[in-house]
Amino acid sequence: MDNEQAKFILQVYRPGGEDASDPQFAEALEQVRRDPGLAKWFKEQQALDEAIANKLESAPAPADLRDAILAARSVLRPKAWWRRPPMLAWAACLAALLSLGGLWFKANTGYAAYHKDMVKAVDTLDSLDLKESDVSKIKDWLSSINAPSTFSMPDGIKDFAGLGCRVLDWRGKEVTLICFCDDSRGLRDKVHLLVIDTRDLPGDPPGPEPQFKENGRIATASWSDEEYTYILAGHKGARYLASRF
Repeated sequence: MDNEQAKFILQVYRPGGEDASDPQFAEALEQVRRDPGLAKWFKEQQALDEAIANKLESAPAPADLRDAILAARSVLRPKAWWRRPPMLAWAACLAALLSLGGLWFKANTGYAAYHKDMVKAVDTLDSLDLKESDVSKIKDWLSSINAPSTFSMPDGIKDFAGLGCRVLDWRGKEVTLICFCDDSRGLRDKVHLLVIDTRDLPGDPPGPEPQFKENGRIATASWSDEEYTYILAGHKGARYLASRF
């Protein structure tokens, strides 16, 4: 059992310790004892569950709640799907499969897929097409190969020195990646600006206000203007990126 499997099982572990002797949780609890990181997650999860339970206990139930539930049951009692005629049951199963398929398709082809791929590209970046500190020269080079180049940048990175750029291919569309070095206060940290023509993106890209996310080691800020969609990515967290705007 790995940590992800243990987390999946322990999400339903009750915070009062009632499940400690339940054999269904034994292997997951043993994984907690072996792994300090998982133990920290489990402690936080239990604290959150207990806080939610306490909050629910402190909220008074409406006096007529029982009567309302019983009345609703007497008004409508739908048949279980397995008691319906076979054709209706098959139709229900097909509808469920189509719904799940639609969610999978959206997750793997929409803007979320682009964002995920760009985070991976930054995290595994091992080379640049052009090494250059002058950002204006970087833009000139990008323009010469017809890559996105006429975009604007957040004020908070305009004074950063450039390290270079790379043109990525995302499903047949060009994405400009410029690597900057923040040397303010001796940070010597890299931030990456990714730019794509908004018309080349599927789904709904972010609006003009930056949206911040943290994906493991990479934090991102995402936004769009009238022509381009941007991702600013770095390793110093979302709060640091927010200070660049």
